[in-house]
Amino acid sequence: MGKMNIAKFFRLENYQHRAERLFWSARYNQRAHDREERSKFAAAGLDHDAGVARLNEVLSALGMTAYPQNDTMCSIHWVIFACLSKKPGIQRILEIGTFDGAATAVLSALFPNATIDTFDLPPNDPILSSSYGRDDDDYRSTFTARQRTNVSKPNVRFHAANSFFSTRVCGRPFRPDLGGWRAPLPRDRLGPVQRLSPLRTGWHNHGG
Repeated sequence: MGKMNIAKFFRLENYQHRAERLFWSARYNQRAHDREERSKFAAAGLDHDAGVARLNEVLSALGMTAYPQNDTMCSIHWVIFACLSKKPGIQRILEIGTFDGAATAVLSALFPNATIDTFDLPPNDPILSSSYGRDDDDYRSTFTARQRTNVSKPNVRFHAANSFFSTRVCGRPFRPDLGGWRAPLPRDRLGPVQRLSPLRTGWHNHGG
């Protein structure tokens, strides 16, 4: 049996987070939120409903729950990616933080003609083993197996490394900025890859 971290049940921040979620859930207006999201998609020239339909096709093929009922890492960002998958010319995607590879598998299916380089910490990294419940041996073993399956797609290249200390990514110079990660390609050569960043759109994932 794996080691069980009992201390996490006594952490005040865990219960504080749940209380905050209950408070904001009571004030949440789903219809108003949906209208706001659709208006943002339209302003960006994207079809929200077509994106959801395409995303759910991919989720179904991968054996995952449909959006928005999906309870994994699925968020509005995946709908944005689904919309962008209909646009030509996206050839390279850089993902920082693979986690269990669910998002990687979705990106692989949405962009079958693109090469996806995804980075996550190696299994022996102490940061990885001490976060997200991976200090439990059994869970970490299951997590690693799930990640291995998700990143074993023909167009995915998995890099087990701390990207913060990587000076070169995929053969190109790469460095972090204070405001986030700078892409490995010069700014004037990003083309459609640059548009894959939802941070530029002002969207927020209200689902937590």
